[in-house]
Amino acid sequence: MENSLIKNETNMDICKLDLNCSQLIEASAGTGKTFTITNLLVRLVLGAGVGQPLGINEILVVTFTNAATSDLKKRIREQMVQIRQGLQQLLRVFSARADKELRAFLDEEPSPKLVEWLQNEGSFKTDTEARIVLQLLKQTENENLAGVCRKAVQRLLGAERQLDTAAVSTIHAFCNMALNQAEQMRSIRRLSDATANMQDGLIITMADMVENRDSDTGEHVQKTSAY
Repeated sequence: MENSLIKNETNMDICKLDLNCSQLIEASAGTGKTFTITNLLVRLVLGAGVGQPLGINEILVVTFTNAATSDLKKRIREQMVQIRQGLQQLLRVFSARADKELRAFLDEEPSPKLVEWLQNEGSFKTDTEARIVLQLLKQTENENLAGVCRKAVQRLLGAERQLDTAAVSTIHAFCNMALNQAEQMRSIRRLSDATANMQDGLIITMADMVENRDSDTGEHVQKTSAY
């Protein structure tokens, strides 16, 4: 897996950031870290510029304080709602026009004009939102555009519903959760081993009891236990 470091977030293009490898973004205060995180998360949920879309529960977002966690979750929800509503508006536009005509329009028009058109038609607040949608539309060449929008709306709606249980937490809370889950797995493994031993012992005991009465049946039970 490739790795890269982007030092100046103000010059970073959110839509061109490769999410199929590890990325480290170095940013100072006031450079729009929350804006970047929320839009990258939307890209992952929609599958815009990535191999496969991710469920919200497959994404881990950590920050430093409880207050920051609460604000981040609120901003993530707002961003998903904003883009979903824009996609719903585009869905009405796309449903009223022939798909071939729309595809030709997307292929022929230069990107700046397309972004402006999408931003107006979808009432997106920023051109970043429109560019994420454009990225999604252009990578689905063999699909009906209205269908692409419909699927994207459903993905975002599902993510909104699951956001309260998503892994958006402080670093300490995430570490404690990981440690608790590891301990639970160890407990389950110990219980599983103990159950297996009890089961083996019970089968052998039954084999001994049956063997005293019928040697052929007892041998069969012992073979079953060994298997």
